[in-house]
Amino acid sequence: FVLRKAGQAVMEMWQYEFMRRAMAAGLMVAWLCPLVGMLVVVRRQSLLGDGLGHIAFAGVTASAWWGIYPPLGAMAVTLLAALGIERVRRRHRHYSDMGLALFFYAGLASAIVFASLANVSSAGIMSFLFGSILTVTSTELIGMAAVTAVVTGLLWICRRELVALAFDEAVARVNGVRVDLLQTMFALLI
Repeated sequence: FVLRKAGQAVMEMWQYEFMRRAMAAGLMVAWLCPLVGMLVVVRRQSLLGDGLGHIAFAGVTASAWWGIYPPLGAMAVTLLAALGIERVRRRHRHYSDMGLALFFYAGLASAIVFASLANVSSAGIMSFLFGSILTVTSTELIGMAAVTAVVTGLLWICRRELVALAFDEAVARVNGVRVDLLQTMFALLI
């Protein structure tokens, strides 16, 4: 009897559109993060993902101040920062961690400045930081699906080169892999 009631409650949950959207968004994230994440970990670039997350926060708060759609602002600022980080990493190989830290903390500081300029409350900042998967809109779901398809496709097309690059950059370069282009693309995918 108890199991039947629990099963009914679970089935009733899927009658709500917001639950179906939340499940779709969660499945896309659950698919995409390990695909990119395994290469990030093997390449020892875990801090890059964390830093870009803080920069995305700056993009969201800047979008709130400029009055544009926050996910688009976050994506634009994060992609620009990824290009900047990759450029610094390439030009100053011995100081790449320091360059990443500068971007990381500049992103956090910018987020606070933009949040203050936009008069975002602390509750608003918390919603920017943590959000809720239950509030994903259909438009956001379409955007997530497009990003998931593009990233998955690029990872599939470049899988051999990315694995070679992840394990040994010098060997990948000798084997004809366009290392600089591939590293830039991977930074953008992160």
